[in-house]
Amino acid sequence: DIRHNFGKSLQVTKERLIIVSAFINDDVVNADFISSLKAAIRRGAKIYLAIGDDDMAQGEAWKRAARDRALASLARLQKEHPECVTVAQKHHHAKILVCDSQFAMTGSYNFLSFRGDHRKVRDEQAVLLRDPADIADVVKDIMKRFFSP
Repeated sequence: DIRHNFGKSLQVTKERLIIVSAFINDDVVNADFISSLKAAIRRGAKIYLAIGDDDMAQGEAWKRAARDRALASLARLQKEHPECVTVAQKHHHAKILVCDSQFAMTGSYNFLSFRGDHRKVRDEQAVLLRDPADIADVVKDIMKRFFSP
């Protein structure tokens, strides 16, 4: 279950949490989410968030406002914890989650914009990786694509 693994990653990560999401809004990036990230930081985790530029939000004011509120929350968190939180905005449509060396997921689920509460019928798919070598390869690619100058 994608949403279950996303929630689990917020609760158990101790070293590194990477979330790559094409879209973002304050329905997901809310006070509870920020509290979960702060708890992960207290456990020693580094947080890496790669946000897409979301061309679709530009046309609808409410989507743009929800995106802006979520980005502002992340900017505040990054300012409070600059050594632990890295936020990158790049043009992409990727959806990837990495929790330490425990697991990585990649697929169609927008982690930072869809709550997964079944208000809409959706068929989101993901591949779950548990092999440490595969996870290391995913991390290497993510760091190069999203967090390198």
